[in-house]
Amino acid sequence: MNSYYVGNVVTVAGQLADADGTPGDPGGVVVKYRNPAGAIVSKTYGTDPEVTRTAAGAYQMDITATLEGVWTYRFESSVSRIAASEGRFTVRESQFN
Repeated sequence: MNSYYVGNVVTVAGQLADADGTPGDPGGVVVKYRNPAGAIVSKTYGTDPEVTRTAAGAYQMDITATLEGVWTYRFESSVSRIAASEGRFTVRESQFN
């Protein structure tokens, strides 16, 4: 698991693919992330400029790490059953704060 410091901007990426593993753009791409306090934020590709498409089925978003602990994220489609992508990263307090 990748580790960052509070205040870092973390770029998370997700790949969406069909059952055969072929990357695809299903529409309705949503990125959800949960901070260590349990708050869930949801962003939608095409509506929220934070979510960008980098290639077929490939999306990314920057998250500002504001709290120490484990952050989780998920890229999914709200309109099809194309495979979702999940991940997590750790944030720790700097010794200089």
